Order: sequence, then structure tokens, then C-alpha cells
Amino acid sequence: MSYKALYRKYRPSTFEEVVGQKHVVMTLQNAVKNNKLAHAYLFCGPRGTGKTSVAKLLAKTINCTSENKPCGHCANCIDIQESTHPDVVELDAATNNGVDEVRELIEKVKYAPMQGKYKVYIIDEVHMMTPSAFNALLKTLEEPPEYCVFILATTEPHKVLPTIVSRCQRFDFNKVPVPVMKERLRYIVDKEGIKCDDSALQLISELAEGGMRDALSVLDQCIAYAENNITAEDVSVVYGIATTAEKLELLKAVKDKDVQKTMSMVSDFSGRGIDLQRLTLDLINLAKEAVIYSYSKNKDLLEKATVDQVRELLNEYSSGELLKCIDYLMDTSGKYKDSSDSMSYLEVCLLKMMNVAGTMPQPEPIVRVVAETQPVKEEKAEIEVQEEPEEVPVQIETPVVEEKKPVIRAIKNLSDENFYDILTKATKAIKEADYSNWQNVVNCREGKFMAVTSMLNGSKIMADSPKDIIVTVEERVVADNINELNNLALLEELVEKEFGVHKNVVAVTREQTEYLINYFRSRKSQPVQPVIKQEETVVEEKPSTVDNLAKIFGQNGFDIVED
Repeated sequence: MSYKALYRKYRPSTFEEVVGQKHVVMTLQNAVKNNKLAHAYLFCGPRGTGKTSVAKLLAKTINCTSENKPCGHCANCIDIQESTHPDVVELDAATNNGVDEVRELIEKVKYAPMQGKYKVYIIDEVHMMTPSAFNALLKTLEEPPEYCVFILATTEPHKVLPTIVSRCQRFDFNKVPVPVMKERLRYIVDKEGIKCDDSALQLISELAEGGMRDALSVLDQCIAYAENNITAEDVSVVYGIATTAEKLELLKAVKDKDVQKTMSMVSDFSGRGIDLQRLTLDLINLAKEAVIYSYSKNKDLLEKATVDQVRELLNEYSSGELLKCIDYLMDTSGKYKDSSDSMSYLEVCLLKMMNVAGTMPQPEPIVRVVAETQPVKEEKAEIEVQEEPEEVPVQIETPVVEEKKPVIRAIKNLSDENFYDILTKATKAIKEADYSNWQNVVNCREGKFMAVTSMLNGSKIMADSPKDIIVTVEERVVADNINELNNLALLEELVEKEFGVHKNVVAVTREQTEYLINYFRSRKSQPVQPVIKQEETVVEEKPSTVDNLAKIFGQNGFDIVED
């Protein structure tokens, strides 16, 4: 005898064997019990959730001659189960969707049942019927003979004419939950005498995406591959998907900022034929489950991960870090449809995630109060005679500048005044000379530096002095990540390698750039106080604001921020 597929062998023969559709089963059983059978039903729901199986069970129940219905042993039950009953007609609307087929069906409706009590018409994929076929069916569907029952099944109820829907009792079939599906699969493998790991059943249940038929088909394929001993690795090989353990290992490598291991794992996944788009969705779901558990501590809310797995992930990441990672993954998932290279998109996404995991500095106020009085060093450098650099000027009272609400956070312990000092030393000539060197930094693909250079796309030098560089980027989160101490150490090492001299680097956003230029203007517009040396007061005329800005940004306007 030929082999029978599991989804056919274990198709429900009683209402009790239907998985995950308790609300549908109970309603139909009560309708039959109380003799309140409708003349037309519409079964809606995803593929493989039991619509056709429940339709055949209803047909067996109303035609069964035994006391316990459906018995599965009387002539009517057996004939319906084997699809040979003359009064139960199954039609596939995908191929029989024309008006001629419907007229032929209507012509046969008027004849009384030959063997059972009811004539049952099961029309699968009813949404595929043409509008003219639907219209031909309308009158008969509204007022069929008392012995006739129509059961329409569809995966796309929105395509069924509203006039048809209004003439039917509608039942919505749900996706089968993973725990319920896993329990059913365990029953089947035990009955078949097959050894199967819990992790393998969990993975199969996740792959089925709520369809019991899909789960049995995947199980069938795994049995053919691994015979009587199925592991999660076998399921991964057969279906081309990463195991949960591999996903956790990948996320741990990201947390540890192990670029080499992360890139190696992604390359291995791609080489094994694993769908990287699906892997991205799986990572989203895994992180989401961990966040849900961290908030609720309720294991019953977990669908695609176990408690041990989410706890392992939460040992590495905080819930806030996971939510930020989910944002990156979801953004990448939306870009796959326009990409021919999913691997590069995923790699860049993981590199961005490395800068989220535990490295985000906490915001600090920008205005810092310095305990001891310090001389205005840069004012001295511009005004004093060069032959006497070691002479300390007489300290004077610094003019009070009206405090504005800052938009920049303190970065690397830099205050507004520190930024001002950098800007006074910066020149356009240095900036132009360093342009090509900065492009080399941005385009560097050396493994050691990729975690930080991946964030520099679209960055520009705002101001460049002999010892400092201020870089402008678009997003606040990118600036924060660049300014993280470990990332800055790598970036400054790369800058020294490309520039031939060490420079301190700090990243700001365009909004922060505007604030800095306005602050620079405000400071430069303040009256200059004389610097007193011994008995002689030297007063040097202060250059205009326009002259100072031109020195930094060029004569032809400011090339970073438009006024």
C-alpha cells in the first residue's frame, strides 16, 4: 500500500480532534444538538487551519445514522471520509469558477438526497468564483431546499461578494498557537514511534506559522531526512532556517562587539541557503518575546521562545537595548524588497546594533561649573606678544553672556566654551587639506574599524583645527554612538593612521551645528577686555564676526549650515 502523508492520515475524524478552533467546534455542535442548522456557512481563515476538515465533519455529523455523531463507522461517515458519498459534493472554485459550473450545480440542488438526510455542497476557495457565477448562486444560496446545506471556504473573505457573505453564517478560523500545535505534533510522533527533540518540535511549530497542515508537511519531510531521530539541526538543514541557539549566539556576538564572529556567522547562514529575510524576522520575534517577558514575567505570553531562551537573552541585553535593536531590524526588513543583496543589509544592521548594546552614554547637562578660576587662554594667545608666552596675564572679570537653553549634550566632558575654543583654532585651509583623509576614514573597511566607520556615511567635517575635528552627522543616535568612548578610541586611532597626526574627534548633529555657530557669533560679538601686562595695557582691535566665521568656514558662505 502506498505511503499516506501525515496531514491526510491525521486529518480530524471527530470534532474533539480539531486543533485550535474551539469556538467554531462548540458553536456547530450546539447548532446540530439543538436542531438549529443554518442553510449556508462561510468558513474563513489562513491555510491549513481546518476549514475543509470541519466542513466534512459537519457533513458527517448531520448525515450520521448513529447516536454518537459522527461515529465514523456507519456507511455515511465512511463514504464521506473517503469522498465517495453521492450527497456530499466538494467543488474547487479555483478550477470550477464559471457561471456554467454554478448553473449545473443549481440544477442538481432540486433533487432530493439519495443516501443521507442532507445534501452538502462544500465549495473551497470560493473567492475565486467570477462575479457572474456569484450572481447565479445568490438566489439558490438564499432559499435552498430544506435538505440542502452550503459550506463555503476561503482564505480571502474580503474578495467574496457582500451579498454572498450576508446570506451565510460566518466562522473565522484562527491560526493554531505554537504551544497547541507542539502538543499535537508530540502526540503524532509518539504514535508513529519517532524520537523527536522538543526543540525540533518547537522549530517546526514556528515554521508552520499557525497552519497545522503545514506543520505536518514539514514533519513529514524531516522524517524522510532524519528517519526516526529528529533534532533541531535536522529541521534547520531541511527547511533552511537558523536554530534558536544560533540566533542567540549571533545576538551575543553582536553584544560583545565581535565583528569577526558576527560577519562569519552571517556568511555561514547565507552559504547554507538560510533565508536572511526570515532570519531578520525571527530575530525581531525573539527580541520582542524577551521584552514582553521582561515586562510581564508571564511565560504564558511566550509563543516563539522558551523561558530559558528569553532569560539567556535578557542576561545580555536590557529591554531598552532590545527595543532599539528591534527598530534597526524592522527598518532593515522593510528595505529588503528593494535590495538584491540582503546579506549586506543585514551586516550593516548588525553593526549598528553593536553600538546600541550597553554603550549609549547617559545625557549630561552641557553647562559645567569650573571650581577654580582659569585664564582665558585663547584670548591670551591672540593678543599677547609671542616673545613672552610664559607670562601670565592679569585676570579680569569675564563679561556675562546671556545664557541660552543649550541643545547640545556635554560630549567628552566638553562645554559650550570648550567648543568655542576649538572653533577659534579651526581654519578652512586645514579643513580643505584634511578632506581626502576624512574620506579615507569614512570608506575604511578594515575589520577592526568597521563597527565605527559604518556610522560615518554622509558625515562631514564641520570644523578642523590642528588638534581637533568636529564632525556633523544627521541623526542624534548616530552622534551618540560615535561619541561613545570605545568607538571614539577606535575612530581617533584610525584618524591618526590616515592623517599622520593625532586629533580629538567629536560628532554633532546638524541641529547642534546651528547652535554652535550661533554661540560662536554671540561670543565673538562681545566686547574684548584688555589684557594687562605689568604696567602696560595692550589693547588689540578685535576682528569682526564675519571675518572670524570666514576664517573657519570660507568666504563664500557657510558650507555646513544655511542661515
